[in-house]
Amino acid sequence: MTELKRLQKIVAMEIQKMNNSPRAEFKGYSSNEMDLIINHPLHTSSPVQLVNDNSSDYQAIPLFNQVKFLFDLIEVQGKLKLTAVGL
Repeated sequence: MTELKRLQKIVAMEIQKMNNSPRAEFKGYSSNEMDLIINHPLHTSSPVQLVNDNSSDYQAIPLFNQVKFLFDLIEVQGKLKLTAVGL
């Protein structure tokens, strides 16, 4: 292995270590976790997950029902347009 490749490998490992380390400004989440939360919130690796709960407590909360409806719609259609017709 050349010296340059060895140095690149060390730098890549340090960057990965930094991106996986908890950050105070992210309330303890790492940069990689924040990327998942912001850009890929429905990914199975995202630290924030919706619990599929059919209990009466869950069903009694209108906001949860609306969120579940919208996520189910996004899952089926692949996207959800939130602008008014014609805009």
